[in-house]
Amino acid sequence: MSSELRRDIDTKSTLDDFDIKLKIMVLGESMVGKTSLITRYTNDKFGGRYLCTVGIDFQKKKIEKNGKKVMLQIWDTAGQERFRNVTKNYFHTSQGFVLAYDINNKESFEKVQFWIEEIKSNAEEKIKCILVGTKCDLDKREVSEEEGQKLGEEYGYQFLETSAKENININEAFETLVSEIMNNFKENRRESLTLSTNKIGKKKKKCC
Repeated sequence: MSSELRRDIDTKSTLDDFDIKLKIMVLGESMVGKTSLITRYTNDKFGGRYLCTVGIDFQKKKIEKNGKKVMLQIWDTAGQERFRNVTKNYFHTSQGFVLAYDINNKESFEKVQFWIEEIKSNAEEKIKCILVGTKCDLDKREVSEEEGQKLGEEYGYQFLETSAKENININEAFETLVSEIMNNFKENRRESLTLSTNKIGKKKKKCC
């Protein structure tokens, strides 16, 4: 994890009253329900009508995790191709990603691979992601739960099917990702400490 990301995670603001700040991006094709996912999680609301996200926007939510007050900045991204260069400029400062597809739209599921490659090319090497199938309340399924589970397992991502309308697995999806990010940060800190200790132990002895 870069020093820039570590500073962002460790920053404490007395004005906002939080211990840790995390930036999460929600990615996926247009109309898969990214804004609805975020709005349900941050405000417990469901609008019910489609509003196209232009460029990029974010909402905030404060939670408690492992005894820490965590401020989440959850970034809502436009799925349209013309906005993708704007979107990927934010990848390298993010600590985690929600990859969303509509279980009633096979093409949106097939495009998940594109977003995975974008993350690999533009984000930190050990970044954490969760795969989310949206709109599981609808009876127009084109992607089976088994297909979603298989894709998640292929990349080592947790997988959940969700419904913003019925509030199914929304909290679970985001908070599972937050737990993985925080565990990842601990692992990186331990690795850094081990490397520093090893360097000290390998100092050359002074010649007589």
